[in-house]
Amino acid sequence: MKRVLVIFCLFAMFIAGCSDGTINDYLTGTKCVIYYTSVDGRIVVPNNLEAFDANIISNTYKDGVGVIKLDREITKIGFCAFYCCDNLKSITIPNTVRSIESSAFVYCDNLEKFSGRFASTDGRCLIVEGELCAFAPAKLTEYAIPAEVTKIGKSALSCLPNIRNITMTDSVTSIAPSAFENCASLESVTLSNNITYVGESAFATCPELREFNTELSSEDGRMVIINDEVVAFAPANIMEYTIEEGVTAIGSRAFFGCHDLHTLTIPANVTKIGEYAFSGSNIFDLYCHCDTPPAGGYGMFNYNSSQLNIYVPYQSIELYLTAEYWRNYSSNINGFDSGNGGTISKSQYSIYVHVVNNSWPTYGLWSWNDINSNINYTGGRWPGKVYTGVTYINDYLYYYWEMPIMAEGDENLMIIFNDLATFHFQTENYGPYIFDRDLYFVLYDSAVFVVNDPEDPYSAL
Repeated sequence: MKRVLVIFCLFAMFIAGCSDGTINDYLTGTKCVIYYTSVDGRIVVPNNLEAFDANIISNTYKDGVGVIKLDREITKIGFCAFYCCDNLKSITIPNTVRSIESSAFVYCDNLEKFSGRFASTDGRCLIVEGELCAFAPAKLTEYAIPAEVTKIGKSALSCLPNIRNITMTDSVTSIAPSAFENCASLESVTLSNNITYVGESAFATCPELREFNTELSSEDGRMVIINDEVVAFAPANIMEYTIEEGVTAIGSRAFFGCHDLHTLTIPANVTKIGEYAFSGSNIFDLYCHCDTPPAGGYGMFNYNSSQLNIYVPYQSIELYLTAEYWRNYSSNINGFDSGNGGTISKSQYSIYVHVVNNSWPTYGLWSWNDINSNINYTGGRWPGKVYTGVTYINDYLYYYWEMPIMAEGDENLMIIFNDLATFHFQTENYGPYIFDRDLYFVLYDSAVFVVNDPEDPYSAL
């Protein structure tokens, strides 16, 4: 009878679940408990207390072992569960856990070992159904990803402080977004030759990364190219770079965070640029040889150098100034001759106006891209915007402005283009009224000429 009573009591405790956080440990192992060790002998406080689909009852550290007890069965290690827990040394994953979410162990720089469910043989990885979901980086400078891995999960190997070299086998077919992002010391990656997908920012902000070893890389090893799309770039010690011919698309955030890159050239057959493709970099001069503006992505040049110049074929300036997303950078866009590399920039062909015999406020000319402030003038007022556009007729590039004038009597306007040429215009006497006059100019043999008849380019020469 006593034996029956004891069995009944134990069974009652079992079905009560983990409410006491103690008896259940003996009956079901570690369903409601996470064991760990720390480098400093102190408790490790999870970053996200709601990451376990259970409530934490207690967190203690005794005799070199930490114990986190929860009020029910643990089914997941959730998003950012132990993010930035830099005193975590090792951890045991309960057998009831079914998933490891992204960034669960990011910035755990002293984490040496996983044990329990999903742990790799060497204890360095958590692998769920072939996907590497978390990594223990402590004391490692290089690592060979286990052959059982077929996918690198989101942020799984991001923010590693000391890893310099990563090698993976051809079993890997997919690399999720931000997988290796912000690895400060990463220099070389040997990629699988069977990869079909690399997510955005997969290798973003890896300043020391100098090469990809894979059949999918460019000839110089600097780019990963899948289906003619650049999906990753190795920026270390590169100040000038030309994307190779054959590339037709630049993926989202492919060049994100390239702080040393100052000059970049895009080939003529690129048709698409993804979101934030060049953001967070330090590009001063970007040369795009595409006659038709590539389909742009939101924020593609955001957070870049304040001196960013975007050079596009001069015959296509108007297309770029009105194209979706490109028009957001209209003040940065300049024309250049993509055949010989000559540029037509706001600084090279600024407009200087001197008003002679001024007795009324005079509205003069602005620079062609509407933002140049290096304008010398005397007398009158300078009201601002007058730029109206660019046209390309019979192989000649024309700049044109509307020139509203408030004048009393005749006014002489002298327009000087970098001392290349000087032109005088005689206004008509309209009294104190505003009138518009279209002026056309053509760039020819490094000089600027006034065009009397836009349909006849030779009228200026």
